[in-house]
Amino acid sequence: MHQGGTSSEKQVRLYPQSALPDVFQRNRVSRPLRAQPSLNDPDILREFVRTLREGIYISTGDGEILDANAAFLDIVGAESVEELRAYRAQDFVVDPEQRRTELLILARDGAIREFELQIRSLDGQIRTVLDTTFVVQDPGSGKTHFHGVLVDITARKLLEQKLLELSIRDPLTGCYNRRALDTAAEKMEQQPDEMWGCIYIDVDHFKQYNDLHGHHAGDEVLVRMSRFLMRQVRAEQSVIRVGGDEFVILLSGDDSVHTDAIARRFRADGMQHAPALFSLGWSLREPSEPLDQMLARADDHLLAVRALRGTQRDTQRGSQLRPATSEVPGGRGAGGGGGGGGAGGEGGDPSPGPGHPVVPTEHRAPRSTNRTPNTGHRAPYSLGTEPDPPS
Repeated sequence: MHQGGTSSEKQVRLYPQSALPDVFQRNRVSRPLRAQPSLNDPDILREFVRTLREGIYISTGDGEILDANAAFLDIVGAESVEELRAYRAQDFVVDPEQRRTELLILARDGAIREFELQIRSLDGQIRTVLDTTFVVQDPGSGKTHFHGVLVDITARKLLEQKLLELSIRDPLTGCYNRRALDTAAEKMEQQPDEMWGCIYIDVDHFKQYNDLHGHHAGDEVLVRMSRFLMRQVRAEQSVIRVGGDEFVILLSGDDSVHTDAIARRFRADGMQHAPALFSLGWSLREPSEPLDQMLARADDHLLAVRALRGTQRDTQRGSQLRPATSEVPGGRGAGGGGGGGGAGGEGGDPSPGPGHPVVPTEHRAPRSTNRTPNTGHRAPYSLGTEPDPPS
Protein backbone atom coordinates (compact mmCIF):
# COMPACT_ATOMS: atom_id res chain seq x y z
CA MET A 1 0.00 0.00 0.00
CA HIS A 2 1.30 3.46 -0.94
CA GLN A 3 2.15 5.58 2.08
CA GLY A 4 1.04 8.78 0.33
CA GLY A 5 -2.65 7.88 0.09
CA THR A 6 -5.36 9.89 1.79
CA SER A 7 -6.83 8.81 5.09
CA SER A 8 -10.13 7.84 3.36
CA GLU A 9 -8.29 5.64 0.85
CA LYS A 10 -6.41 3.95 3.67
CA GLN A 11 -9.66 3.38 5.54
CA VAL A 12 -11.35 1.68 2.56
CA ARG A 13 -8.40 -0.55 1.86
CA LEU A 14 -8.43 -1.86 5.42
CA TYR A 15 -11.50 -3.94 4.51
CA PRO A 16 -10.98 -7.18 2.61
CA GLN A 17 -12.94 -7.27 -0.66
CA SER A 18 -15.05 -10.19 0.56
CA ALA A 19 -16.19 -8.16 3.55
CA LEU A 20 -17.37 -5.09 1.60
CA PRO A 21 -20.93 -6.40 0.98
CA ASP A 22 -21.38 -6.84 4.72
CA VAL A 23 -20.25 -3.28 5.32
CA PHE A 24 -22.70 -1.95 2.71
CA GLN A 25 -25.46 -4.06 4.20
CA ARG A 26 -24.78 -2.66 7.69
CA ASN A 27 -24.82 0.88 6.26
CA ARG A 28 -28.18 0.24 4.57
CA VAL A 29 -29.92 -1.18 7.60
CA SER A 30 -28.61 1.61 9.78
CA ARG A 31 -30.74 4.15 7.79
CA PRO A 32 -34.54 4.23 7.58
CA LEU A 33 -35.91 2.17 4.65
CA ARG A 34 -37.78 4.00 1.87
CA ALA A 35 -40.49 2.37 -0.28
CA GLN A 36 -39.31 1.55 -3.82
CA PRO A 37 -40.87 3.53 -6.70
CA SER A 38 -43.77 1.71 -8.30
CA LEU A 39 -46.15 2.30 -11.18
CA ASN A 40 -48.88 1.53 -8.67
CA ASP A 41 -48.08 4.87 -7.08
CA PRO A 42 -50.60 7.33 -8.59
CA ASP A 43 -48.21 10.28 -8.30
CA ILE A 44 -45.40 8.45 -10.09
CA LEU A 45 -47.74 7.16 -12.79
CA ARG A 46 -49.21 10.62 -13.35
CA GLU A 47 -45.76 12.15 -13.71
CA PHE A 48 -44.71 9.35 -16.02
CA VAL A 49 -47.64 9.94 -18.36
CA ARG A 50 -47.17 13.70 -18.25
CA THR A 51 -43.50 13.68 -19.25
CA LEU A 52 -43.57 10.79 -21.73
CA ARG A 53 -42.80 11.93 -25.30
CA GLU A 54 -45.19 9.36 -26.76
CA GLY A 55 -48.83 10.33 -27.03
CA ILE A 56 -51.15 8.55 -24.58
CA TYR A 57 -54.90 8.76 -24.93
CA ILE A 58 -58.23 7.31 -23.83
CA SER A 59 -61.12 7.36 -26.29
CA THR A 60 -64.58 5.90 -26.60
CA GLY A 61 -65.54 3.26 -29.12
CA ASP A 62 -66.98 5.91 -31.46
CA GLY A 63 -63.77 7.98 -31.36
CA GLU A 64 -64.46 10.64 -28.74
CA ILE A 65 -61.15 11.50 -27.05
CA LEU A 66 -61.73 11.57 -23.29
CA ASP A 67 -58.21 12.30 -22.10
CA ALA A 68 -54.68 12.65 -23.50
CA ASN A 69 -51.24 13.70 -22.39
CA ALA A 70 -49.25 16.70 -23.63
CA ALA A 71 -47.36 14.66 -26.23
CA PHE A 72 -50.62 13.53 -27.84
CA LEU A 73 -51.87 17.11 -27.97
CA ASP A 74 -48.63 18.13 -29.67
CA ILE A 75 -48.93 15.36 -32.28
CA VAL A 76 -52.47 16.35 -33.29
CA GLY A 77 -51.81 20.10 -32.96
CA ALA A 78 -54.31 20.79 -30.18
CA GLU A 79 -53.93 23.17 -27.25
CA SER A 80 -56.02 21.22 -24.76
CA VAL A 81 -58.18 18.15 -24.27
CA GLU A 82 -61.21 20.45 -24.31
CA GLU A 83 -60.30 21.48 -27.87
CA LEU A 84 -60.28 17.81 -28.89
CA ARG A 85 -63.86 17.34 -27.76
CA ALA A 86 -65.04 18.87 -31.03
CA TYR A 87 -63.38 16.05 -32.99
CA ARG A 88 -63.38 12.28 -33.25
CA ALA A 89 -60.27 10.15 -33.62
CA GLN A 90 -61.26 9.27 -37.19
CA ASP A 91 -61.28 12.96 -38.12
CA PHE A 92 -57.49 13.02 -37.89
CA VAL A 93 -56.85 9.96 -40.09
CA VAL A 94 -55.93 10.85 -43.69
CA ASP A 95 -57.19 7.59 -45.20
CA PRO A 96 -60.56 6.48 -43.75
CA GLU A 97 -59.91 2.96 -45.00
CA GLN A 98 -56.91 2.73 -42.66
CA ARG A 99 -59.12 3.59 -39.70
CA ARG A 100 -61.75 1.03 -40.70
CA THR A 101 -59.07 -1.65 -40.97
CA GLU A 102 -57.72 -0.76 -37.54
CA LEU A 103 -61.18 -0.94 -35.94
CA LEU A 104 -61.84 -4.34 -37.53
CA ILE A 105 -58.61 -5.70 -36.04
CA LEU A 106 -59.48 -4.24 -32.63
CA ALA A 107 -62.95 -5.83 -32.76
CA ARG A 108 -61.43 -9.19 -33.69
CA ASP A 109 -58.36 -9.30 -31.45
CA GLY A 110 -59.08 -6.78 -28.69
CA ALA A 111 -55.71 -5.10 -29.27
CA ILE A 112 -53.43 -3.84 -32.00
CA ARG A 113 -49.72 -3.12 -31.96
CA GLU A 114 -47.85 -0.43 -33.95
CA PHE A 115 -50.49 0.06 -36.61
CA GLU A 116 -49.12 2.63 -39.06
CA LEU A 117 -51.38 5.57 -39.84
CA GLN A 118 -51.08 8.90 -41.56
CA ILE A 119 -52.85 11.65 -39.64
CA ARG A 120 -53.51 15.29 -40.43
CA SER A 121 -52.99 17.57 -37.43
CA LEU A 122 -55.20 20.59 -36.79
CA ASP A 123 -52.57 22.86 -38.37
CA GLY A 124 -52.69 20.82 -41.58
CA GLN A 125 -49.41 18.90 -41.20
CA ILE A 126 -49.31 15.28 -42.33
CA ARG A 127 -47.66 12.99 -39.78
CA THR A 128 -46.93 9.28 -39.78
CA VAL A 129 -47.67 7.56 -36.48
CA LEU A 130 -47.71 4.10 -34.95
CA ASP A 131 -50.83 3.37 -32.92
CA THR A 132 -50.80 0.71 -30.20
CA THR A 133 -54.24 0.26 -28.62
CA PHE A 134 -56.14 -2.22 -26.51
CA VAL A 135 -59.87 -2.48 -25.79
CA VAL A 136 -61.18 -1.98 -22.24
CA GLN A 137 -64.73 -2.71 -21.16
CA ASP A 138 -65.99 -0.47 -18.35
CA PRO A 139 -67.34 -2.90 -15.72
CA GLY A 140 -69.94 -0.44 -14.50
CA SER A 141 -71.42 0.91 -17.73
CA GLY A 142 -70.29 -1.80 -20.12
CA LYS A 143 -69.03 0.86 -22.52
CA THR A 144 -66.01 0.20 -24.72
CA HIS A 145 -62.94 2.37 -24.32
CA PHE A 146 -59.66 2.40 -26.21
CA HIS A 147 -56.44 2.93 -24.26
CA GLY A 148 -53.65 3.76 -26.67
CA VAL A 149 -50.13 5.00 -27.26
CA LEU A 150 -49.34 7.08 -30.34
CA VAL A 151 -45.71 7.29 -31.54
CA ASP A 152 -44.79 9.98 -34.08
CA ILE A 153 -42.37 8.45 -36.63
CA THR A 154 -42.59 11.26 -39.21
CA ALA A 155 -38.89 12.13 -38.96
CA ARG A 156 -37.92 8.48 -39.30
CA LYS A 157 -40.10 8.03 -42.39
CA LEU A 158 -38.60 11.14 -44.00
CA LEU A 159 -35.11 9.80 -43.33
CA GLU A 160 -36.05 6.42 -44.80
CA GLN A 161 -37.41 8.17 -47.88
CA LYS A 162 -34.20 10.19 -48.28
CA LEU A 163 -32.07 7.06 -47.97
CA LEU A 164 -34.27 5.29 -50.51
CA GLU A 165 -33.95 8.22 -52.90
CA LEU A 166 -30.16 8.12 -52.55
CA SER A 167 -30.15 4.41 -53.36
CA ILE A 168 -32.25 4.74 -56.52
CA ARG A 169 -30.96 8.09 -57.84
CA ASP A 170 -28.04 8.63 -60.18
CA PRO A 171 -25.62 10.88 -58.23
CA LEU A 172 -24.53 12.86 -61.30
CA THR A 173 -27.83 13.70 -62.99
CA GLY A 174 -30.45 13.19 -60.28
CA CYS A 175 -32.38 10.84 -62.56
CA TYR A 176 -33.40 7.42 -61.35
CA ASN A 177 -30.75 4.75 -61.74
CA ARG A 178 -31.06 1.14 -62.87
CA ARG A 179 -32.66 0.05 -59.59
CA ALA A 180 -35.81 1.80 -60.79
CA LEU A 181 -35.92 -0.67 -63.69
CA ASP A 182 -35.97 -3.54 -61.20
CA THR A 183 -38.94 -1.97 -59.41
CA ALA A 184 -40.78 -1.43 -62.71
CA ALA A 185 -40.04 -4.98 -63.81
CA GLU A 186 -41.59 -6.34 -60.60
CA LYS A 187 -44.71 -4.23 -61.10
CA MET A 188 -45.07 -5.41 -64.69
CA GLU A 189 -44.70 -9.02 -63.60
CA GLN A 190 -47.44 -8.57 -60.97
CA GLN A 191 -49.74 -6.79 -63.46
CA PRO A 192 -49.33 -8.61 -66.78
CA ASP A 193 -52.19 -6.75 -68.49
CA GLU A 194 -51.27 -3.21 -67.47
CA MET A 195 -50.29 -0.90 -70.32
CA TRP A 196 -46.81 0.63 -70.35
CA GLY A 197 -44.93 2.79 -72.78
CA CYS A 198 -41.22 3.56 -72.88
CA ILE A 199 -39.07 6.07 -74.71
CA TYR A 200 -35.40 5.29 -75.27
CA ILE A 201 -33.11 8.32 -75.72
CA ASP A 202 -29.45 8.30 -76.72
CA VAL A 203 -27.22 11.39 -76.93
CA ASP A 204 -25.58 11.52 -80.35
CA HIS A 205 -21.78 11.51 -80.67
CA PHE A 206 -21.28 11.58 -76.92
CA LYS A 207 -18.08 9.55 -76.98
CA GLN A 208 -16.53 11.87 -79.52
CA TYR A 209 -17.61 14.86 -77.45
CA ASN A 210 -16.04 13.34 -74.33
CA ASP A 211 -12.80 12.66 -76.20
CA LEU A 212 -12.68 16.21 -77.57
CA HIS A 213 -13.77 18.27 -74.57
CA GLY A 214 -13.03 16.01 -71.61
CA HIS A 215 -15.17 14.11 -69.13
CA HIS A 216 -16.03 17.18 -67.04
CA ALA A 217 -17.62 18.89 -70.03
CA GLY A 218 -19.35 15.60 -70.91
CA ASP A 219 -20.77 15.38 -67.39
CA GLU A 220 -22.16 18.92 -67.76
CA VAL A 221 -23.94 17.89 -70.95
CA LEU A 222 -25.47 14.85 -69.21
CA VAL A 223 -26.68 16.98 -66.29
CA ARG A 224 -28.26 19.52 -68.62
CA MET A 225 -29.75 16.75 -70.74
CA SER A 226 -31.34 15.10 -67.71
CA ARG A 227 -32.89 18.41 -66.65
CA PHE A 228 -34.30 18.88 -70.11
CA LEU A 229 -35.85 15.40 -70.05
CA MET A 230 -37.33 15.78 -66.58
CA ARG A 231 -38.98 19.05 -67.58
CA GLN A 232 -40.86 17.24 -70.35
CA VAL A 233 -42.63 14.66 -68.17
CA ARG A 234 -44.88 14.57 -65.12
CA ALA A 235 -43.53 13.78 -61.68
CA GLU A 236 -44.88 10.21 -61.76
CA GLN A 237 -43.17 9.48 -65.10
CA SER A 238 -39.70 8.17 -64.38
CA VAL A 239 -36.60 9.41 -66.22
CA ILE A 240 -33.94 6.72 -65.79
CA ARG A 241 -30.28 6.89 -66.74
CA VAL A 242 -29.47 3.41 -67.96
CA GLY A 243 -26.01 4.01 -69.39
CA GLY A 244 -23.41 6.68 -69.92
CA ASP A 245 -25.41 8.67 -72.49
CA GLU A 246 -28.65 6.66 -72.54
CA PHE A 247 -31.93 7.48 -70.83
CA VAL A 248 -35.27 5.70 -70.60
CA ILE A 249 -38.63 7.26 -69.76
CA LEU A 250 -41.18 4.77 -68.41
CA LEU A 251 -44.86 5.65 -68.85
CA SER A 252 -47.15 3.54 -66.70
CA GLY A 253 -50.68 3.12 -68.03
CA ASP A 254 -50.03 5.07 -71.25
CA ASP A 255 -51.43 4.09 -74.65
CA SER A 256 -49.89 4.59 -78.07
CA VAL A 257 -51.45 8.02 -78.63
CA HIS A 258 -50.08 9.45 -75.41
CA THR A 259 -46.65 7.86 -75.77
CA ASP A 260 -46.40 9.11 -79.35
CA ALA A 261 -47.39 12.62 -78.21
CA ILE A 262 -44.66 12.65 -75.58
CA ALA A 263 -42.08 11.39 -78.06
CA ARG A 264 -43.03 14.11 -80.53
CA ARG A 265 -42.86 16.73 -77.79
CA PHE A 266 -39.36 15.57 -76.91
CA ARG A 267 -38.26 15.95 -80.51
CA ALA A 268 -39.94 19.33 -81.09
CA ASP A 269 -38.66 20.90 -77.87
CA GLY A 270 -35.27 19.29 -78.36
CA MET A 271 -34.72 21.31 -81.53
CA GLN A 272 -34.84 24.49 -79.44
CA HIS A 273 -33.85 23.60 -75.89
CA ALA A 274 -31.89 20.33 -75.72
CA PRO A 275 -28.20 20.78 -74.84
CA ALA A 276 -27.15 18.12 -77.35
CA LEU A 277 -28.35 16.22 -80.38
CA PHE A 278 -30.17 13.04 -79.46
CA SER A 279 -32.07 10.19 -81.06
CA LEU A 280 -35.12 8.47 -79.64
CA GLY A 281 -37.26 5.42 -80.21
CA TRP A 282 -40.29 4.14 -78.37
CA SER A 283 -42.41 1.07 -77.89
CA LEU A 284 -45.57 -0.09 -76.15
CA ARG A 285 -45.80 -3.13 -73.99
CA GLU A 286 -47.27 -6.27 -75.48
CA PRO A 287 -49.59 -8.28 -73.18
CA SER A 288 -47.55 -9.98 -70.42
CA GLU A 289 -44.32 -8.75 -71.99
CA PRO A 290 -41.37 -8.33 -69.57
CA LEU A 291 -39.65 -4.98 -69.28
CA ASP A 292 -36.36 -5.97 -70.92
CA GLN A 293 -38.11 -7.01 -74.15
CA MET A 294 -40.07 -3.76 -74.31
CA LEU A 295 -36.84 -1.80 -73.82
CA ALA A 296 -35.07 -3.82 -76.52
CA ARG A 297 -37.80 -2.99 -79.03
CA ALA A 298 -37.61 0.71 -78.19
CA ASP A 299 -33.83 0.53 -78.65
CA ASP A 300 -34.27 -1.18 -82.03
CA HIS A 301 -36.67 1.58 -83.03
CA LEU A 302 -34.03 4.17 -82.10
CA LEU A 303 -31.41 2.44 -84.25
CA ALA A 304 -33.82 2.28 -87.19
CA VAL A 305 -34.49 6.02 -86.85
CA ARG A 306 -30.77 6.72 -86.98
CA ALA A 307 -30.40 4.58 -90.09
CA LEU A 308 -33.29 6.36 -91.81
CA ARG A 309 -31.88 9.76 -90.98
CA GLY A 310 -28.54 8.77 -92.45
CA THR A 311 -30.21 7.51 -95.64
CA GLN A 312 -32.29 10.68 -96.00
CA ARG A 313 -29.19 12.83 -95.63
CA ASP A 314 -27.35 10.84 -98.29
CA THR A 315 -30.32 11.30 -100.62
CA GLN A 316 -30.41 15.05 -99.96
CA ARG A 317 -26.71 15.20 -100.87
CA GLY A 318 -27.49 13.76 -104.33
CA SER A 319 -26.56 10.15 -103.74
CA GLN A 320 -27.60 7.89 -106.60
CA LEU A 321 -27.30 4.69 -104.57
CA ARG A 322 -30.51 2.68 -104.25
CA PRO A 323 -29.78 0.11 -101.54
CA ALA A 324 -32.18 -2.63 -100.59
CA THR A 325 -34.77 -1.64 -98.00
CA SER A 326 -36.40 -3.25 -95.02
CA GLU A 327 -39.32 -2.22 -92.88
CA VAL A 328 -39.51 -1.32 -89.23
CA PRO A 329 -42.30 -3.28 -87.56
CA GLY A 330 -45.15 -0.96 -86.68
CA GLY A 331 -48.16 -1.11 -84.41
CA ARG A 332 -47.58 -1.70 -80.72
CA GLY A 333 -44.10 -3.15 -81.22
CA ALA A 334 -42.38 -0.27 -82.99
CA GLY A 335 -44.69 2.40 -81.74
CA GLY A 336 -46.59 3.02 -84.97
CA GLY A 337 -45.88 5.86 -87.30
CA GLY A 338 -43.93 8.88 -86.17
CA GLY A 339 -42.72 7.60 -82.82
CA GLY A 340 -38.99 8.09 -83.17
CA GLY A 341 -36.79 10.84 -84.38
CA GLY A 342 -33.76 12.97 -83.86
CA ALA A 343 -33.47 16.42 -82.33
CA GLY A 344 -31.27 19.29 -83.29
CA GLY A 345 -32.43 20.66 -86.63
CA GLU A 346 -32.60 17.50 -88.72
CA GLY A 347 -35.65 18.72 -90.61
CA GLY A 348 -38.62 16.76 -91.90
CA ASP A 349 -40.16 13.80 -90.04
CA PRO A 350 -37.59 11.01 -89.89
CA SER A 351 -39.75 8.78 -87.72
CA PRO A 352 -40.16 5.31 -89.17
CA GLY A 353 -43.56 3.70 -89.04
CA PRO A 354 -45.31 0.89 -90.88
CA GLY A 355 -44.04 0.76 -94.45
CA HIS A 356 -41.34 3.39 -94.08
CA PRO A 357 -38.18 2.21 -95.88
CA VAL A 358 -35.08 2.24 -93.73
CA VAL A 359 -31.55 1.08 -94.36
CA PRO A 360 -30.01 -0.54 -91.29
CA THR A 361 -26.30 0.25 -91.16
CA GLU A 362 -25.52 -3.05 -89.49
CA HIS A 363 -27.48 -6.16 -88.64
CA ARG A 364 -27.16 -6.94 -84.96
CA ALA A 365 -29.03 -8.22 -81.93
CA PRO A 366 -30.79 -5.76 -79.57
CA ARG A 367 -28.37 -4.07 -77.20
CA SER A 368 -28.36 -5.23 -73.61
CA THR A 369 -29.51 -2.67 -71.05
CA ASN A 370 -26.77 -3.93 -68.72
CA ARG A 371 -23.84 -2.35 -70.55
CA THR A 372 -21.27 -0.36 -68.69
CA PRO A 373 -21.50 3.44 -69.09
CA ASN A 374 -19.64 5.34 -71.83
CA THR A 375 -18.70 2.33 -73.95
CA GLY A 376 -19.43 4.29 -77.09
CA HIS A 377 -19.97 1.13 -79.19
CA ARG A 378 -22.38 1.88 -82.04
CA ALA A 379 -23.01 0.74 -85.56
CA PRO A 380 -21.73 3.36 -88.03
CA TYR A 381 -24.22 6.05 -88.95
CA SER A 382 -24.23 9.51 -90.51
CA LEU A 383 -25.86 12.24 -88.43
CA GLY A 384 -25.55 15.93 -87.80
CA THR A 385 -22.84 17.79 -85.99
CA GLU A 386 -21.68 16.76 -82.55
CA PRO A 387 -23.15 18.49 -79.46
CA ASP A 388 -22.21 22.09 -78.96
CA PRO A 389 -19.93 22.81 -75.99
CA PRO A 390 -21.83 23.82 -72.81
CA SER A 391 -22.53 27.52 -72.78
